[in-house]
Amino acid sequence: MKQLTLLIDNDVVIKLAQMAAYDDALAAIDTPSEEVGSLGHMLRYMGKTSLARRLAFMRDDASSDRLAVILKGIAEIEPTEMEVLTAAAIMKFALENELDLDEGEVGLIAVAIHRKTPDVATGDKRAIRSLPDALRGEASLKSVKGRLVCFEQIIARLCKKHGLNRVKKAVQAAPYADTTISQAFQEYGSRGAEVFTQLLDFLIREQIESVAPGWLKTYPP
Repeated sequence: MKQLTLLIDNDVVIKLAQMAAYDDALAAIDTPSEEVGSLGHMLRYMGKTSLARRLAFMRDDASSDRLAVILKGIAEIEPTEMEVLTAAAIMKFALENELDLDEGEVGLIAVAIHRKTPDVATGDKRAIRSLPDALRGEASLKSVKGRLVCFEQIIARLCKKHGLNRVKKAVQAAPYADTTISQAFQEYGSRGAEVFTQLLDFLIREQIESVAPGWLKTYPP
């Protein structure tokens, strides 16, 4: 197995699968599919071995099969003892200080801390916004600054690399997958790719970077 360069959470996988955009989205952020990993319990939650679980997220057998192929291609991560201990320490601090972090994101971030190189893709903006406060309790979190990727970034890269029509297909395939993206496309898509991506960049700045500056990965224009 190649070295993992991206750790991905449930929310991102499910949304991209619903939108039939997983492969193109990975290509847009320059990530080979064989270099993507996730935690075993996340893969099981999404239905790696269960059709019933997949159908909880997908609308029919065809889309469920699409998700099955995606899950099969994601490397299953077994956290080390140190990764488990780091995740537990972060969660303890988060719970004691009422920070908006859950075990899934924390588990991926702990793996990223110890394995040095992989980025972390998450659909949970609240989790990213909580990291500056979490840093007060776990100094090792500093090592993942600049290595987080939010869903809006992925869609912005999809638009920049594959064009606005590719985003249109994704939204049409599953307008329910992500309300923010669907509404942004409906309101600004008619104005062109540049305006649409500028809106996403604005949302990223206002909703994440204004609270957690420096935590998101920086992509070239």
